[in-house]
Amino acid sequence: VLKRGFSLDVVTYCTLINGFCKQKNLTAGLRVFELMLEYNVKPDIAIFNIVLKMLLKENCLQKAEELFRQVCDSGPELDIVTYNTMICGYCSYNLLGKGV
Repeated sequence: VLKRGFSLDVVTYCTLINGFCKQKNLTAGLRVFELMLEYNVKPDIAIFNIVLKMLLKENCLQKAEELFRQVCDSGPELDIVTYNTMICGYCSYNLLGKGV
């Protein structure tokens, strides 16, 4: 799509990343996320939530924590889904103390 000159919007990127997340394809999902940033498309909190969820499901707690800190520092504003995703992620790693 990009090679043909079409530009993608936030909704399209979100759909692609979510699809790769559902397929448990971390590499492709992160690549789409990186492309989004390269093309200067500003991710919204929904996209960050999907990427966080994908990282946590694929046992990448450290990367998820780094992304969470990045979002905390530079936005967008966190929502209840973001916090719930991180709490559930910590619980799945038996790190309940970090989640609360």
